[in-house]
Amino acid sequence: MDKLFLSIIIPVYNEVDRNNGEERLRRCLDKILIQDCHNVEIICVDDGSMDKSLQVLTEYEKTYPNIVVLRNEYNKGAGYSRNVGIRKSRGEYIWFVDADDYIDSMSIKKLDDIFTKNVIDVLCFDMKAVQGGMESVSHLLADSETELKTGGELYSEIVSKSAIRTSACGQIYRRKYLLDNNFEFTEGIIAEDAFFSTRTLICADKTKYIHEVLYIYHKNAYSVTTKTSDCDYFIGCFTAYCNMFELFYSQEWSNELSKCLTKNISEYYKIANEHFNINDKKVIDLWMENADQLIYKQYQLFISEEIEGLYLKKIDENKLKIMKQYDTCIVYGAGTVAKEFANRLTKIERTVLAYAVSEKTQENLGNIYGVPVMLIDDLVKYKNSALVIIATLPKRHKDIEDTLDKLGFLHVLKLIN
Repeated sequence: MDKLFLSIIIPVYNEVDRNNGEERLRRCLDKILIQDCHNVEIICVDDGSMDKSLQVLTEYEKTYPNIVVLRNEYNKGAGYSRNVGIRKSRGEYIWFVDADDYIDSMSIKKLDDIFTKNVIDVLCFDMKAVQGGMESVSHLLADSETELKTGGELYSEIVSKSAIRTSACGQIYRRKYLLDNNFEFTEGIIAEDAFFSTRTLICADKTKYIHEVLYIYHKNAYSVTTKTSDCDYFIGCFTAYCNMFELFYSQEWSNELSKCLTKNISEYYKIANEHFNINDKKVIDLWMENADQLIYKQYQLFISEEIEGLYLKKIDENKLKIMKQYDTCIVYGAGTVAKEFANRLTKIERTVLAYAVSEKTQENLGNIYGVPVMLIDDLVKYKNSALVIIATLPKRHKDIEDTLDKLGFLHVLKLIN
């Protein structure tokens, strides 16, 4: 190939300040440059680094004409940086590489051979993980190689036979395919490549898998993902979960593909749920913004109990113990929090007597999941026996507590502090 066939896009943020960070950054670049790169460009996007990362990149840019260094004014995240790289790229194919990882020393030659023979929208391959001197290879499939397949076919085969991969670094993309379909990374979140890697694969016309390790990544305590807070990780995974729902409902899929998408959505949910903190305002705000739509779709899609409720799973153990002391509960509230919570309370075999509201409106008339919505005044006869669980956002708590106090309810518990 005489024309530029590959653009390698590397987001860089404060790599040098991390333990052995400069060594890893130089290794990342050197592992590319020792290969035949006459038809390869390397786009390094410095994401507003405050250490010497830009200095290292500039040094390489002055030495190697095929290295292009771009700089964000301030830290905008890997998703934004990758999108900048896509728009600036000129190669026929695009490969995303993280600055603390590196590629196999023969990978560019192998890719040149493959792309000379085939026009492929998405190429999948194996990755090797290194941690503390130990190595493990992640094989997507047992086959040595696949013929050209549609993205849906390859995606179904991968999901049904192996763990779901969420890294965009394990796939190479035809640039025109990304641009024609306006495929970009979600910006401003962690785990931005989870949805990107799934959507780009499943929508592709021509895909291929090769049984070759082309990418080596290091699991270490200094990576962005490792150091991410639970809140930020939840937001990233939950965003992928929301986006996957939109993809699922965007068109009719085959039965096999629908099953695989369901499995994929479930995995995103479970990962997000591990980082769910009901007392974190950012988490609650994101959940509330999406919950009405998602709960409806969730019950359509997962008629079984494949996905568990967020709220019941993450409630403080002491609160659960208190709930179990009462045979009858009243859930105060008829919004998203209350709907989700009341439906899950039955799983600990507690009777939900009613949703309680201060006044009935057009939005809360009738019943929800078979549980009646009643005025709190009409439930006063249970004031001595029932536990009233306040299932609203904290800003309403004081008014509700004052109302319950005036009516003489003895047993009150706030779901969210």
